[in-house]
Amino acid sequence: MKKISTIIAFILSFHCSLVFANDPKGWTALKQTIQNTRFDQVSNLLNRSFDLEVEGATKDYEFTVQPENAFKVELLELNKFRVTIINPEALVIREAIVEYYPIGWNLKKIDLFDIILTGEASCLYNVVFSQSGVGELDLSKLNADYDVTYELSNSESIFSVTRAGKGYDIVRIAKSTVESKIRLRIKKKNGDSNLQTEWITIPLCKTDNNQIPPTISTPIPIEPTKPAKDLLDVKISVESICEDATGQYCSTLQITATNKGTNRVKCNKVWFYMKYDNNVVASVSQWIDLLVGQTHTFQVVLKAPYKPQNKWSYEIEKTDCFYK
Repeated sequence: MKKISTIIAFILSFHCSLVFANDPKGWTALKQTIQNTRFDQVSNLLNRSFDLEVEGATKDYEFTVQPENAFKVELLELNKFRVTIINPEALVIREAIVEYYPIGWNLKKIDLFDIILTGEASCLYNVVFSQSGVGELDLSKLNADYDVTYELSNSESIFSVTRAGKGYDIVRIAKSTVESKIRLRIKKKNGDSNLQTEWITIPLCKTDNNQIPPTISTPIPIEPTKPAKDLLDVKISVESICEDATGQYCSTLQITATNKGTNRVKCNKVWFYMKYDNNVVASVSQWIDLLVGQTHTFQVVLKAPYKPQNKWSYEIEKTDCFYK
């Protein structure tokens, strides 16, 4: 008797891209090219290029495509960009069910400030941080393993803060007489280490013409602060049930993500699980990047191999998140 082999083809949905405006011209061709490529032929995407026209882009804006390690973006003209796939494998999630990562694009405005010094006052201060029993820290050497950010108690009295040497150059507004302070946060990119300095007072501008910026130094405490895991609020706002053409049981969730913190938040993977009898029967991940106070709504689709007989549940897990 002949042995009959049955090949079951899984038709995976290509998840909605995370966007904040009308898609650029050429975006659909990029997305469909990836979507129509078989997973065993994904290497054929290497060096595939797509020219995109982005409405509203100028020299003051930066255009990026996510996941960023999969694409190279080159400026062709004022609002035209060439996007090249340089790492096709970075587009693929290879788990029990293989699927493509969600892709997205982002256009953000870049404002740069120059340090302005006048002869009216000595307003430039160089801030250097130190660790007790170790000595001065060179912040430029922390970039590979740590996210380094600062916070100002009164930003309206500060003209600019610029990384310089081992620390920061701070320029005060010459006529400002209000108290202003700065503190530093150092968070390890891979781990829970999250250090914070005490508040450092930034002196007022002096009336003499001293051109040598004074140096301010403060120790970093060894006690880590509580990781800011509550900055990103992710909720399921709408749920709809379906059964696709292949007979798989599916659930479409409308998700609302809100940045409730005081810093930009970026999570490279937010996982959504469908669970039945405390077992995960379907999962999908989504990339989220929100500015302070920003809210974004999108949909995710979970497909289970069978229809649960009783009540199922959902679980959300945020991983690989950065707050800066």
